[in-house]
Amino acid sequence: MPVPRLVATDLDGTLLTSRGTVTPRSVAALARLQRLHGTRVLLASGRSPRSVQKVIDLFAGGLVPDSVICCNGALAFDPSTREISLPQFLVLEAAVNCVRGIRAAVAASGGGIAAFACEVVYIGAGVEEYSGDTFFVCDAEWKRIRASAIYYKHTVLDSGELMESFLETLYSAEGGQRGAIIKLLALDESRPAPRLYESLPPELKAEPHGSDPATQFSVVYSGEYFLEISAANVSKGLALAAYCAKHGIDREDVVAFGDLINDVEMLKFAGTGLCMRNGHEEVKKLADRVIGFNDDDGVAQEIESWFADSA
Repeated sequence: MPVPRLVATDLDGTLLTSRGTVTPRSVAALARLQRLHGTRVLLASGRSPRSVQKVIDLFAGGLVPDSVICCNGALAFDPSTREISLPQFLVLEAAVNCVRGIRAAVAASGGGIAAFACEVVYIGAGVEEYSGDTFFVCDAEWKRIRASAIYYKHTVLDSGELMESFLETLYSAEGGQRGAIIKLLALDESRPAPRLYESLPPELKAEPHGSDPATQFSVVYSGEYFLEISAANVSKGLALAAYCAKHGIDREDVVAFGDLINDVEMLKFAGTGLCMRNGHEEVKKLADRVIGFNDDDGVAQEIESWFADSA
């Protein structure tokens, strides 16, 4: 196939191995596209900017992505300047309602323990004046359950303090907001995210509709551990479409790699959407093709085949 103008790739389960590492072969393949063919390289992840930067550090200078879609499309991150832009905030009322709904669903199942975390952007006095990164805040139960996975600076709520209470503190005394939510996370200690998702009442899983801000959220999962809640109509696909429109790139000139449900819109937008062999079965059905496993450098194998085709 011809070399595309833009390659967008998911990280976990796609570009990264099961151990969360990236191989020199994968970095070299993307770098060759960027340097020799002028292809733009865009990372698209559910991760925060802080967490994506950890991955970019693994590239050891061999590759600097042109841009990064973070938090499943809720904001953009420029790895050259380390600045965030285009945040899509979750309405606080919607966040509170969603937490309460998930907490009630877990309680109704019997025996489970709900835990919550969020990525916060603090807002300054000026227009579009935001903190330079998101800040991770979790409740005490999240810390207890996920302590081994938290390798970055974070804030833990006092024991017994509910996430709902913290969210309400983000309203300012003047009636505005001193902080906003980019992404909300939820888990049930007793079962994996897909089973928790299936147990939610229809109103939490339904596509957002109407104009009531309290209903404007979207619940997905991108792995086994937790649910991810974002503002309505936030997706990697919409963020990719916006990037292409800004830079005059036709969707037919885009190749996207992914593996899970939160990659579907991105794969559908791209002219060629490729799913990893280790990916979700439903995503494989929707993709244009299924390629190799992430642990076998599936992304690099695919890119290398383009060079052979153009030789």
